[in-house]
Amino acid sequence: MHAVPSASLMMEALEPLVGGSIVTVEASGRLLFCSDHAQKHFETFFAAEKPFIGGLPLTVKKWVRRQNAAFETVELTRRRPQPLTVWCGEKNLEIRLASTRDRTVRIMFLRAQDPTSELAKLSCLALGARATEVLYWLGKGKTNEEIGIILEMAAETVKTHLKKIFWRLQVENRATAALMVSEFLIRA
Repeated sequence: MHAVPSASLMMEALEPLVGGSIVTVEASGRLLFCSDHAQKHFETFFAAEKPFIGGLPLTVKKWVRRQNAAFETVELTRRRPQPLTVWCGEKNLEIRLASTRDRTVRIMFLRAQDPTSELAKLSCLALGARATEVLYWLGKGKTNEEIGIILEMAAETVKTHLKKIFWRLQVENRATAALMVSEFLIRA
């Protein structure tokens, strides 16, 4: 007979697969599980809210409460749950929420992003500094116009960079390139 691993061991084992940290809460908002990585993220991005009452920063508790209301209504058929994004300098923490089928447990996926380190990871593609920046923001789901604003270049220049990037990476479109970037950043 095999021993069944605890839920917390299984959650921690899932973290490398999802490319982020995991927190679970009851639908009422009571904390069930918070990985060590997730706790570190909370301490970094919500330092001003310490000590955390009940294990979660107040901002996160309020956000979960608002999202829970959407899970309990038909609102999810009109819009997906909205992520919570918190910035700390150049870094950001994105928190997404999912619900179990029986709607009794919510699972939070936390992913910290640091553009500086992520750009460094992409540099091994040898695309050049500006093209790497364009590819990075493409991977974040930005349009050519948004990338142009962020990088202070014309949308046509972004388009030119993308043509060269697609040829270099041997991909046919922006969706494939964005998927490639996302997978690369998770694995790197």
